[in-house]
Amino acid sequence: MRKRVLVFLMAMACVLNLTACGETEDYSNGNVYLTSVEAVQNADELVMAIGQIAMQYAGNIDEYKDALTKQAAASYDETSMEYAEVINAGVESYSNALEELGSNATIVTGSETVTVDEEEIVVQIAVQGDATAPDGSPRTATAEVIFEKAMPTSIAVTIDYSFGELMKTAALNMVLGMGTVFAILLIIMFFISILGLVPKLMDRKKEEKKTLEAAVDNTISNIIAKEENATDDLELVAVITAAIAASEGTSSDGFVVRSIIRR
Repeated sequence: MRKRVLVFLMAMACVLNLTACGETEDYSNGNVYLTSVEAVQNADELVMAIGQIAMQYAGNIDEYKDALTKQAAASYDETSMEYAEVINAGVESYSNALEELGSNATIVTGSETVTVDEEEIVVQIAVQGDATAPDGSPRTATAEVIFEKAMPTSIAVTIDYSFGELMKTAALNMVLGMGTVFAILLIIMFFISILGLVPKLMDRKKEEKKTLEAAVDNTISNIIAKEENATDDLELVAVITAAIAASEGTSSDGFVVRSIIRR
């Protein structure tokens, strides 16, 4: 905890230093808040500070960021809160860069470049790590610090990739992008082909329904026909029985019909 407080106090000291720098009268660079020399000096201090923090809290950056945010909030100072956010973003960016720079990285003194206008100053500083690039040279990065009205508003560290690495990454991204597009197209074609089968399935169901209805109608017709035939047979039996009874001069009560054979 003591280390965190010291780190925060160091950051606040940088803020006061930046504010004091804004009160100088040497504005030969056209910026009424900082001179180029002051901007470079403050940028070097900031990058070295966040580098030390990133290496010290390697693998535990979130804990540091939470602690710094809470300490800034406890000060009830809006400037401290804004500055803590900038420091946290810079520490996270530096920490991500260390994954390729190596476990140790330092700024390259004298590598600073400055871009100045009336309200904004951009300082770029080269950072060299102990890891090596594919061509065998030390892996480097560029730390960019942006000042607005003497206050840092952005700190970012980006790895310097060679042309070959950039082309390799671009080619990989292109392959992945095209592969994704083709995969999506294949999926769309698959669903379109499935949709094409839907009408055929619907027609088949309609045909099956018609066939079933025809079978039901045929069955009903056969049942009706059999019932009609049975009615005709009963009438025929009654007529024949009455005729026989009349010819014999007897009653038809004693006659029994065993079977009827049609010819």
